[in-house]
Formats: sequence, structure tokens, C-alpha cells
Amino acid sequence: MVRGCATEGAAALLAHAFATLGLPTTVAGINPPNFTSLRVAAKLGPVAQGRAGGYPRQALRRKEWLTVPGG
Repeated sequence: MVRGCATEGAAALLAHAFATLGLPTTVAGINPPNFTSLRVAAKLGPVAQGRAGGYPRQALRRKEWLTVPGG
């Protein structure tokens, strides 16, 4: 699968968060007009969970990450 630099960087960050740091969940707040970041988040499999700081909150749990190809 071809991925852009942002997707590869975000995937590496998630891999570090889950595998190295052992975090159970990651959360990102993305400004809705930032379509590129929303697309990157969608590729990595986050689940929308309400709002944080006025922005839609995207969360991804470790068990979900493990089901994403390359996760």
C-alpha cells in the first residue's frame, strides 16, 4: 500500500505509542477544515469519540490498531 509521508509518520508514532510505551489509547484533536489530517487519521483507523477543545476527538485503541494493515 502506498502511503504519504504524513501517514507513514503518524503510523510510526502510533507504533511507538502502543508497542514501546504500552499506551492503551491515543487521542488526536483535528480541526475540521484540515481535510488532509482527517484523511490521514481515517487511514490509520481511529474512532470518533465526541469533541475535545472544540474539535472532533479521534481516538484509537491498541486492540484496534492491531487490526489495521501495517499496525
